[in-house]
Amino acid sequence: MPYHRVGLGSEAVDLYYEVKGALGSDQLAIQKDDRPRVVMIMGLACTMGGWNPQLDELLAEDEHGRPLTQVLVMDNRGVGRSSMPRNRRAYTSTSMAFDVLCIMEHLGWSREVHVVGHSMGAMIATRLAALAPGKLASLTLISTTSGGFQIIPRSWRAVKYALQLARAKTPEDRAKVDLKLHFMARTLDEPDKKYGRTRRELLHEEYVEGSKRGGIGQPKDGFEGQLHAVWKHRVSKREAATIVQAQIPVLVLHGRHDILAMPCFGEQLAHRLSAPCVMLEGAHFLTRERGPEVNQLIKHVVLHGRRLHETRHRYLDINPLPAGLERLSAPRSPTTPLDQQSFKTPFSMELPEASPPVSRVSSGAYLLTS
Repeated sequence: MPYHRVGLGSEAVDLYYEVKGALGSDQLAIQKDDRPRVVMIMGLACTMGGWNPQLDELLAEDEHGRPLTQVLVMDNRGVGRSSMPRNRRAYTSTSMAFDVLCIMEHLGWSREVHVVGHSMGAMIATRLAALAPGKLASLTLISTTSGGFQIIPRSWRAVKYALQLARAKTPEDRAKVDLKLHFMARTLDEPDKKYGRTRRELLHEEYVEGSKRGGIGQPKDGFEGQLHAVWKHRVSKREAATIVQAQIPVLVLHGRHDILAMPCFGEQLAHRLSAPCVMLEGAHFLTRERGPEVNQLIKHVVLHGRRLHETRHRYLDINPLPAGLERLSAPRSPTTPLDQQSFKTPFSMELPEASPPVSRVSSGAYLLTS
């Protein structure tokens, strides 16, 4: 099994990782591979298996029969098969960013790396970009904020579910609450035609089975440590400026019904990083709930990321998702007045059809039009 040790003595941690789409098993073959390199960092209490819905798209074969990319996925310290330090101070977004950097160095991935993060993983990715901007080819941040007080629940539903989660005694009880926190009720009630059951039933079964075999469950030390990292995370003005000045193509993806990471904070982060923000019809676990759309956007960034700079300070609100992202009409950004002008966006690409249209909810995002 591929492990890499980071740190010395009592502070050392063993990190479990895998390189998907590699054409050879030895480190030299991985280092010399010239295909796009993607690092994917998962969020709080989630193993690298959380990226499985994205891997098929990124590992689709090119015209030569090779996977389009090579993808590094890993279990963060405190979850899955990686070490779980007992001291919560061992968990910070900085220490976990160094974990990722050490594995990248171990693989010989010293430049042109596309980094993708979800939730806490996006906080780690942001810190990584601030620490080593010269190593990145692009940065995609999904369902995240600048950390700190922004993780405090802002709605009565989030508070209610957080209290229920704290009282959950069994994997079954925890799974019920987790689903309410991570997905829209409308999504959970959708029927799955293949299995003849609702997505709620299928996901609940998956969560429970994963927890019982250790795939989703997490020891108390690991959970509290990672939660400490989220609470202590901040994106300073200097770090934001470092990322912007490095001209790293950045894309922020957020769910308009996210009750864990409020959409307004995702927009604020995008604005601070001079990045476009795509608002999708979904909640916190966008990588599962809006998988096809997220997959296409990540793939587009990896293959065409440099064009993102054309949309600085632009916010995309997809409702419903059109066949091609062609034109953008602009209500307002978090800091600019209403602007009715339209302009061309580099996201000219075909995406899967979205759910049936819903009423527009968005006071600070741009609405995409065909």
